[in-house]
Amino acid sequence: MQALEALFGEVQRRWGRLDVLVNNAATNPYYGHILDTDLGAFQKTVDVNIRGYFFASVLGGQMMRATGGGSIINVASVNAVSPGPKQGIYSITKVRCST
Repeated sequence: MQALEALFGEVQRRWGRLDVLVNNAATNPYYGHILDTDLGAFQKTVDVNIRGYFFASVLGGQMMRATGGGSIINVASVNAVSPGPKQGIYSITKVRCST
């Protein structure tokens, strides 16, 4: 959260607005059977692939709302449609949704 707050604070200081946010970060620290996923790998994947997108969208959306709008683009993965072998947690975090 500190890194995101610093990032959006810098955007505000430099440009005074945010028109477009592209969420494209992803991690998959564990490649193996889902039943053998340890807690650290699970948390890292969820933190980057879900929490990161969500809170970047919240902070970016707040900036956009304050200046009349903008666009948020969330990049997913083919794993959202067809989960990859030995990529269980990663695939779960890439499920598509729309708001």
